[in-house]
Amino acid sequence: MNVWFQASNAFVTLPEMIVALTAITILLAAAFTKESDSPRPEALAIAGLVLAFLSTFYAPVGPGFFGQVFVDSLSRSAFSIVLLGAILVMGILPTQFGKDTIRCEASALILFSLCGVGLMVSGQHLMTLFLGLELLSIPLYILAGLRTSDQKSRESALKYFILGAFASALILFGMALLLAETGSLSIANFFDYFKANSTFHPTQIFYAGWILVSIGMLFKIGAVPFHMWVLDVYQGAPSSVTAFMTFAPKVAAFLVLLKIWPIGWETGFTNSIPLVYFLSMLTMTAGNFMALVQRNVKRMLAYSSIAHAGYMLMAFLVTGREGRYALLFYLGVYALANIGAFAAITIVSPKKDPDLSIVSLSGLVKIHAPLAVAFSICLFSLTGLPPFGGFMAKFFLLKAVINSGNGAIAVVAILNSLLAAYYYLRLVLVMTAKEPTANSSMGQFPLGLGSRIVLALAILGVIVSGLTPDIFSLVIRL
Repeated sequence: MNVWFQASNAFVTLPEMIVALTAITILLAAAFTKESDSPRPEALAIAGLVLAFLSTFYAPVGPGFFGQVFVDSLSRSAFSIVLLGAILVMGILPTQFGKDTIRCEASALILFSLCGVGLMVSGQHLMTLFLGLELLSIPLYILAGLRTSDQKSRESALKYFILGAFASALILFGMALLLAETGSLSIANFFDYFKANSTFHPTQIFYAGWILVSIGMLFKIGAVPFHMWVLDVYQGAPSSVTAFMTFAPKVAAFLVLLKIWPIGWETGFTNSIPLVYFLSMLTMTAGNFMALVQRNVKRMLAYSSIAHAGYMLMAFLVTGREGRYALLFYLGVYALANIGAFAAITIVSPKKDPDLSIVSLSGLVKIHAPLAVAFSICLFSLTGLPPFGGFMAKFFLLKAVINSGNGAIAVVAILNSLLAAYYYLRLVLVMTAKEPTANSSMGQFPLGLGSRIVLALAILGVIVSGLTPDIFSLVIRL
């Protein structure tokens, strides 16, 4: 066994192995202990995630499993961001589910989904990517419907499963077409195929396969017009689960797109550049306009996540390290702000958060001022206001886009940011300037210690990343 591990260089996936073993340990601990004596699954999960994060500094890089995966600084940095975000998400679970034993399953499912993220960001073979995709997606389908007594939760799980299965089928069909055209499922071989055909003109089969795989990844990031699942799933799923959904699938899908989209302009296949322009502008504009008319807090944040996906798509117009760094920095800060926002939602309404309306937050500052201030800081960061991390994320991204000669789409992004400021600041105004509603039940919500710590850490993260963005170099090691 040791010889096989050395020959395959399997230890490049050491962080993923630690995460998987932690998930198995949680399930075994829950199965072989009495319910009253069962250890806190979140504590075990956080310990495993911290160990996995530390291992990213020492685990080897390079090819593993005989070329099936390739771990480099980009994939390692992306997985580190997801690990840190998952640590924060674990702190929200106790507030969301109380003493319900479902917490064990929720913790384990999140960890298994993380393993899928790890396979996707480092996969060098299309079937490895597909395996990671399913390992990421199937636990999320279950997590979305964890609250079986809630109709919206059941509905969100069913819609996510049906549409997710359809997207997976498109990806698999696209991979089959790419195999038929190139004779290989290895991403590295695509480059060799192009180099061997210096006058390469993509055939309709290659176009079809490339587009189908791209559509499946765009579905995972919620880009327009493949965003139809985002609203109901984000609203119906428990807020702690939604917080995880906002960043983990996006990181995985964006890293896959970085592997298959740069093939175009590195080989003269420039048809993908107008496609990025169109998708980015359509996604950010549609997401922001649809968020303007929302009256439900989670649906508003769902549409805002669609708009942010449009902003991040601009990074594909920038080649080299600058574009990759801007994308990872944006993903990290975006994850912090969203985790903080959904932690606040969980504190306010842990059981009925799918129906949390903007009006129901009226006068929150008079009921619980620290919570209102913390929630507002998260919204300021999502808006892109200084001195918070969201401002620096948009600054780095727009700077990279303008330097690459794409100033027109940068102007569109700035106008969209002004549009987004309206609905973010409207929610802040409701919390700070309005009087509490007569039928408001706020003031009775439980202030879970875990969610309070998570919210505090998220606020600290968005402030520090805004004032000293270089601190992210500890995580983004490009």
